Formats: sequence, C-alpha cells, structure tokens
Amino acid sequence: METSGSGIGRPVVSSDSYEGGYYSRPPVWLDRLIEPLRKVADRGRLKRIGRTRPGSRVLEYGAGDGRLLETLAARGAEVAGVEPSASARERAAERGVVLIPDLDGMSTTTDRFDRIICWHVLEHLEDPAAEMKRLAELMGPGGRVIVSVPNLSSWQARLGGDYWFGQDVPRHLTHFTPAGIRSLCEQAGLPVESMNTWSLEQNPFGMWQTLTSRASGSRDAVFKLIKRQPLGETVRTRVTSILGLLLALPLFLLALPLECLASVLGRGGTITVILCKQGSGEAGS
Repeated sequence: METSGSGIGRPVVSSDSYEGGYYSRPPVWLDRLIEPLRKVADRGRLKRIGRTRPGSRVLEYGAGDGRLLETLAARGAEVAGVEPSASARERAAERGVVLIPDLDGMSTTTDRFDRIICWHVLEHLEDPAAEMKRLAELMGPGGRVIVSVPNLSSWQARLGGDYWFGQDVPRHLTHFTPAGIRSLCEQAGLPVESMNTWSLEQNPFGMWQTLTSRASGSRDAVFKLIKRQPLGETVRTRVTSILGLLLALPLFLLALPLECLASVLGRGGTITVILCKQGSGEAGS
C-alpha cells in the first residue's frame, strides 16, 4: 500500500473535481447505449454482496447516484448511504434514495449493518485506515464488508506507469497492493474472507485505456471522448489524442485477453475483498 497525507479519512480534493469532467454524465445516446453494461455490472456487484434477507441493513459508503441501493431496497433491504457529492445525492433522491454527506451522521451505538459496501472509495480518502475502523464499528456481528480498489500490483499499472488509468491524479490519494489492503483491513478488525482481482466493470476498460494512453502518449483520450472533454489544449496534445483514438480499436483486441490473463494470475486491475467481522451468527445472510 502506498499512501499520502494524514488525518481523518476525508476526501481532501476540491469537491469540484467530482462534479464534472471525468465524473460528468455521458451524452444521453451513450448513456442509453451503455445501460445494458451497467446492468451486467450491477449483477456482478450484487453477487459480491451476497444474498440479503428482507429487513437486512445495508450501508453503501460512496453511494453515487443511489442506483445499487435502489435495487437492494426493492429486494426488501433497509438501505442507507453516504455520498459527499451534492449532485449525486440529488440524483439519488430522484430514485427515492436519501443519502447523507459523511459518516458523522451515523451512530456506532444505534446503527448496525449486515452489509457495508465500499466500492472504489478508499483510494479517494486521506486516511483510509481510520475510515475502515469507523466502518468496522458500524458492523453487526457476522456482517460483511465488500471493498473494491484499483490494484497497484496489476499488469495494467506496471505497463502504464504514469499512464495507468487507475492512477487518476489528483482524485486518487492512496493506491493499494493486495498485501496492503489485507493489512489495512485486518488492522481495522476485519479479516479477509476472500480476495480476487477480476472486475468486468473495471478491468477490461482500464487495461484498454492504459495501453492506448501509453502507446500514444495521450492520457485517457478514449475516456475524454466518451465524457465530451477537450482532447487537448495545444496542437501537440490534440494530435497525440487523435493518435490514441486511432490506436484504440487494435489495442482493444489486445487489452481484453491480456487483462483476462492478468486476472487469472492475480494481477488484474481491481482488488475486491470480502471482509467478515468476527462475532456470533451471520447477520443478513
């Protein structure tokens, strides 16, 4: 694990970095086109979360627009969510999901959860260890925490270097190896039940964009096009971005099998761990 900064686990990057740019909505036509892919990703997340009984209490830390919590609520779970982005909380409210901006609204004496979901959140925090300890305090006996983060030991991170898509400076403050995330979770009193490095939602695109950026010298050209961002501020950066787009198709044919092999060997672009708080019984399963 590599980390920077200290203090309580809060995002220290300006909130404006999460209200547009990389975090903006795609065009409507593209949004509709990728909706089937989102549903596939949703099924993958639900599988990781595991079966929840009606009345199970689920907390998502970094809930985004509340999509996942909406699905879990429809299945009978009692849901709660934390999301610092005001615009994301507004979109969640349109789904009927009420989110709060931080964990300060949670009580460790009255709020106990059967599942806590922390999907690509820890890398944004100044002190993820402190926040994991707070999440552990919110767990009921036998509850589970599902954590997913980019993998610093992945092939795509090693191949990409500073062009690694998962680096995402300045929003990502901490990067984890499998050993690092295991150590952090165990120090919080949450032993690792299972770990893998495959994510259909994250890995193939991450490898594809990393290879494209590295080959062209243009950072994230495909992603910028999808998000309707400028391809560059100078002639040189625009030219390298166009080169990246021209290389995108042939590199996609390489990226998918390469990432699949990396994941089989434990070097996929995403680390996902299932943590089980020690205690009697297994709540919500």
